[in-house]
Amino acid sequence: MNPVAEKLTGRGLDQAMGRNLTEVFRIINAKTRQSMPNPVEKVLESGEIVGLANHTILVSADSTEYQIADSGAPIRNDAGQIIGVVLVFRDVTTEYAMQARIRETEKMQAIGQLAGGIAHDFNNMLGGILGSAELLEDRLPDDADTRELFQIVMQSAQRAADLTSKLLTFSRKQPAESAILDVHLLLKDTVTLLKQTIDRRIEINTHFNAQHKLIVGDVTQLQNAFLNLGINASHAMPNGGKIHITTDVVDLTPEHGPKTTFDLKAGQYIQISVQDTGTGIAPEHLNHIFEPFFTTKQQGKGTGLGLATVFSSVKQHQGSITASSEVGSGTRFTICLPLATVGEPVETGDANKNRVHGKGHILIVDDEKVMRVTAKAILEDLGYEVSLAEDGQIALDRFRENPDTFDLVVLDMMMPNLNGKDCFLGMKQIKPDIKVILSTGYTPESELLAMKAAGLTAWIKKPYMSGPLSQKIQEVLEQSE
Repeated sequence: MNPVAEKLTGRGLDQAMGRNLTEVFRIINAKTRQSMPNPVEKVLESGEIVGLANHTILVSADSTEYQIADSGAPIRNDAGQIIGVVLVFRDVTTEYAMQARIRETEKMQAIGQLAGGIAHDFNNMLGGILGSAELLEDRLPDDADTRELFQIVMQSAQRAADLTSKLLTFSRKQPAESAILDVHLLLKDTVTLLKQTIDRRIEINTHFNAQHKLIVGDVTQLQNAFLNLGINASHAMPNGGKIHITTDVVDLTPEHGPKTTFDLKAGQYIQISVQDTGTGIAPEHLNHIFEPFFTTKQQGKGTGLGLATVFSSVKQHQGSITASSEVGSGTRFTICLPLATVGEPVETGDANKNRVHGKGHILIVDDEKVMRVTAKAILEDLGYEVSLAEDGQIALDRFRENPDTFDLVVLDMMMPNLNGKDCFLGMKQIKPDIKVILSTGYTPESELLAMKAAGLTAWIKKPYMSGPLSQKIQEVLEQSE
């Protein structure tokens, strides 16, 4: 035994002499935790070099675990007979962890590409469903059965839109609307929603110890993250229990910050803990709970996107999330979010959903007929004059003919011939003060920032309802008065 072998096995040569090899060189499978066959025996049986299987862990005398690699090889005498075996192994724990992180990154990038690929068409279809259903609502017979079927259509489409939003949030392709937020107000709103949603046998307790509570963030993303944690906790307590939500302020320094993959900057953070008294998470599942589509729930009971979305939302807010759990005793999620240094909190309540009537000439630019027809019908119903264009080039040509006739442009991002960004830049050259609302299922953050720098007035997320669309239009038109 050389010094490295002594260090990794946790036994000096004097302690190892006379012992069975399996006592000194104890190896298990990293995934199954089962003992693995001794490589020396394999070498003696085959007479050939034997490589250690992947996921091999060496358990030292003090129970420290090392991911190891390499091989065993026969030692032969001059006659070619095997007289022994040389066992060579090395500690690849750091290398293995790095490879695992690379694989995880590649997997998340693949899911992100999938999300971006489906979002455009899916959101357009949902936009057509939601917009048309809203316009039909006033024409429906006033009977309970018809109204119930209408609500099923609306709720199903909204759930589908929410699923797309989760995919986009996870893939970091959904733009965030950041503002100064009061975390305690946000948590109080979340608790109110949870009490209306989860089993009434579950008691929710709050302990707001943080003296500073303002952060910069997106209301919707963070509230969805807190709701996900609360709903997950409730699922772990089918017979009732308690959820404890606690806040504290913590100071993180480069030396004392949490050793996570989040690379938190030094500074003050608000720490939000969501702890339940539920069934807990098995150790073999704990390291996978933030992976997309990973779920321990029965078929049809979960998408596996909830915690992946929470993870992505927290990371987008330059924060961190960790989990600890004990089977039978419950689970605790801990989120750290950087505190804001200046500013006042904004309201966290839902925006007014009422449709706002108005006047003006609006150009709708979208390559999907369903979106053009629906948006035109919605806006004409609200009092606007509406013109349509099916791609960016046609829109730019029409705008160039008579730019002063248009008060506002609602512009799709992903289009053939000329995309939303290039169309927008072309319109700004013709009429620098033109008001443009970007209508997008997803837009890469770099593209959105470039358009904002060039004077983009506002953006609205697809699929949109008539209320938010009309409010956004009114807000933008009032800016020009």
